[in-house]
Amino acid sequence: MSGRVKLCAIAMNEGPYLVDWVFHHLRFGFDGVEIWVNGSHDPSLQILRGLRAVDDRVELRDADDLLKDSVHRGKYFQYRAYTRQARKAAREGYTHIAFLDLDEYWLPRDFASGIHDFLPGDSEVNVVSFPWYLDVPDHARAAFSHPLADPTRVRPDPHVKSVVRLDDRAVQFRPHTARTTSGTRLLVRDPFPLVDERAQQWGSFVPADHRVDSDRLPEAFVLHAIHRSETEYVGSLTKVIRRSPTDSLYRTNRRGYVAYRGPTLGLDLPTPGLTDYFEALARFRAAAGVDELVQDAELHVRRRAESVLEAAVADRGVMERLRGAFRGLSVPELDRRYPGWDHHLEWHVDEVSRAEGGAANVAGWAYFVNTDSELEFAFRDAAGHEWPPDAVLRTSRPDVARVHPGAPPDCGFQISCPAGPAADLSQVSLLVRPRGGTVWSVLPLPADLAGARTTVPVQGRPDAP
Repeated sequence: MSGRVKLCAIAMNEGPYLVDWVFHHLRFGFDGVEIWVNGSHDPSLQILRGLRAVDDRVELRDADDLLKDSVHRGKYFQYRAYTRQARKAAREGYTHIAFLDLDEYWLPRDFASGIHDFLPGDSEVNVVSFPWYLDVPDHARAAFSHPLADPTRVRPDPHVKSVVRLDDRAVQFRPHTARTTSGTRLLVRDPFPLVDERAQQWGSFVPADHRVDSDRLPEAFVLHAIHRSETEYVGSLTKVIRRSPTDSLYRTNRRGYVAYRGPTLGLDLPTPGLTDYFEALARFRAAAGVDELVQDAELHVRRRAESVLEAAVADRGVMERLRGAFRGLSVPELDRRYPGWDHHLEWHVDEVSRAEGGAANVAGWAYFVNTDSELEFAFRDAAGHEWPPDAVLRTSRPDVARVHPGAPPDCGFQISCPAGPAADLSQVSLLVRPRGGTVWSVLPLPADLAGARTTVPVQGRPDAP
């Protein structure tokens, strides 16, 4: 392809990774790289200025004003930044654009091909997507090691990352793709399996039944180094793009630092190519002269990780919000403060229905994977008040055991919610923990299920509330 491809990113406290990430993508054929730094307290801007002094294909911007304006207006900063970056790239004569985070690396399987090798000259093709592969957590991984330096296992994810042609058919740029009015989409070199455009968020991910080769990496893909080391993973929980001043300070959507149960692949790249790669990276680093700034940025990550753990130890509310994200971590302070906090809960709420006297009935199933302890239940209202249930009936759920082989036979429940919190079920959460535990798992109650049919059998045994 004879066009020009620009890679853009927004970056919050990504100083430790800027040198590696910029070098990597310039090496694999991206014609320009632009990074907008926002909400950062590390020396990211200084590092980028050092990189630009070495290579003028690197551009940067302090985007704090746009971030503040977005929070003030309740707008999504990421979308606004991407739109502006795309318009700027088009004015500069770029024909294509891609958006990656600083923990994402575009990679060819042969470790030699470039991004241009995968972009057809046919103008009808306006989106080329690449499969997403996540790094598997590794407790032995050293902090701030390069994601390609050590043996790494990866697993497939349904999401993709895309390169988009800059023309008037692209009407909205999203984190994983672009929404377009027409044109042809490819998944690497094959037609993109777009079955339901809206359900797949305009091509952000492939359908659940899409076949993935479990024996070999695709010809090109994007490595999402979301886990890195334990320290970096915990530090990353503070990287939140807030839409309002009341948004959470933490990334509560992370699933923990836990081993993946499905098939994984080794990130086995050609050794000669890796040797040349790291030699060239060392020269790039030396020319930029930003090693001390990078070390300072690494110290910022360590301090953020410490602050997250300290907040969780000091505040049970923070711990409850981050409990899922903390799964799999080896943190003695958390173990001492919250015994049994790492028990993994499987659950589902099947039905919420009204009862006499303003109360409500909640039916579903729940069990902790790594303990056979009895369960305790409670309800929490919008003000944070906790209410014991009026009654708890444990029920037999053989249907759950057929899908989840480790589920106990009586993992079902029918719980009576008192009239007080039941007055506004949209603001109520169901709380679950092992009996005698110290940390609740918080399950939002889907009030729109009221009146829905349930498969919960009537037989059961009562629990003391």
